[in-house]
Amino acid sequence: MNDPVLTLRWFLNCPEIDNLEFFGDEDCLGNPITGVNVIDNPEGVPWIKKNELVLTTGFIFYKDIALTKKLLKELHDVSCTALCIKIKRFYDTIPQFLIEEAARYRLPLIAVPFYHSYSDIMRVIFRELELRQLSNQAFVINETRKFCQLFTSNSGISSMLSMLSSYTDSIILITDYNDKSVYFHIPDSYANLLQTSSRVVIRPDKSKNAESGKEADSDKEASNTRRFWINKQIIPFAVFPIPSGRYYLCADINAAPLSDDIVSIITNCLPILSTELETIQVNQRRFSSTNHFAPFFSMLSDMRSKSSEEIRIVCNTYSFPYDCKRVCIAYEIQQTGSPERLMRTVYDKFSTALENSGQQYFLSFYNDYVIVFLFFQKSISNLEAVNQAQMTAEYLYQSLDESLRQWVRGGVSRSHSRLVTIGTAFEESLISINMQSHLNPQKAVASYLRQIPYHLLRNLNHHDLNKIYNDTIVRLVDYDQANGTCLVHTLRMYLENRMVIRETSRQLFIHRNTLADHLNLIKRILGTDLEAMDEIFSFYLGLCAYDLLRET
Repeated sequence: MNDPVLTLRWFLNCPEIDNLEFFGDEDCLGNPITGVNVIDNPEGVPWIKKNELVLTTGFIFYKDIALTKKLLKELHDVSCTALCIKIKRFYDTIPQFLIEEAARYRLPLIAVPFYHSYSDIMRVIFRELELRQLSNQAFVINETRKFCQLFTSNSGISSMLSMLSSYTDSIILITDYNDKSVYFHIPDSYANLLQTSSRVVIRPDKSKNAESGKEADSDKEASNTRRFWINKQIIPFAVFPIPSGRYYLCADINAAPLSDDIVSIITNCLPILSTELETIQVNQRRFSSTNHFAPFFSMLSDMRSKSSEEIRIVCNTYSFPYDCKRVCIAYEIQQTGSPERLMRTVYDKFSTALENSGQQYFLSFYNDYVIVFLFFQKSISNLEAVNQAQMTAEYLYQSLDESLRQWVRGGVSRSHSRLVTIGTAFEESLISINMQSHLNPQKAVASYLRQIPYHLLRNLNHHDLNKIYNDTIVRLVDYDQANGTCLVHTLRMYLENRMVIRETSRQLFIHRNTLADHLNLIKRILGTDLEAMDEIFSFYLGLCAYDLLRET
């Protein structure tokens, strides 16, 4: 690609316009030329555009020093590239006072021989501008085509960001609407950023972003630049909204602003980049033998060794809304052999059911588990969130064909809100499944919250657990073993049914009078009337301790 900017240096060295004489600082030779204009009227300055080369015969300020000073200042104010004065018309040479006055404003002057007409100068400059524009357009189109080939060849998001970074040898980020980094590429020239740390930590500079205006915090398009901390260095970035509306491309402008051609390339590549990002999202949700969720669950299994920023990056990769209150539901596929086909069916059934439920969710799979995270507003209480999740878990289970249900068992976690407890919710759902397999294998969906007594008792040593059992229901267990009765089970059902005789008798398939007789016998054996709440709770803990002791 040619130098995209036509400069004053090129004009002075153009062979078609010879014998030009330059008056000004050498650093002005890099002044860009974007057009040509003519001024022979004192009122014509407002029509001069920035970076235009201005031609004049000098007649408008000939022998008028005051007007000369005024025009030179006005041309400087509009960022005129240079003032070209034709000699041998009104001036034999550019007078010294004119040179000195122009120098005050660092406005370059060029003496143009009289035989170069305005039309010749304009023709040469406009032709070169057009050639460069066509060349640059061809370059932009060619680079866009290369970028598109990265997508069609499945080269991946990393290759795309690397290509964009190669144009400016700078950092490229993809962020979400909260300025959280999702993907990034750091070129080798930025190795100094990693000298103090083996990890890359990227976070928005909130203080600076706040200074750019309150609207910019709620609408990134209100500001086209953002600043980010990368490890311990603050770097400014140009921001480009990606068409999907969920992400932004950020290009490092710390060393220099982006050229128009680079901006054009980036703008052309944004729809392709958007398609790649959406493809990633679709692939992550599509069931296949290759587990696209492996990085996500690897994070869940090892969250204690992950920083908050690393967790956010993984969550953003999977569009997991970590800022929401959440409950995890895990379903274990308990079919022996290869459960892949069964899991595919369960996954598809759940996907359809969740889409129809209208709830916000994250559906995934891992090993022998299909995992659902349900999300709630933080104004909803933890108990309400768990109860809603329990109903959804039952609904999903019922959405399966009866032939599938025998192989599926579910577990519901407690409600969690913190970033670092995403893995805790997942762990609790698995624990509840395992606990239920010992307590009541026939129950399809277990709740960690409703198993809380068991989880608390499991933290006790065997001696303390045995003490609770001996202090409460041991005599009832001994009676059952000696007489072949089921009074322990009767007491459990009575307590679980809120001590309502009608409901308890219905579930035990016995008459209410028979149940009343059994309850009276239980009270005599235990030596209690089962009316005081603390006493009832103690006996329930005794039942839980008995269940745990039977496991061992």
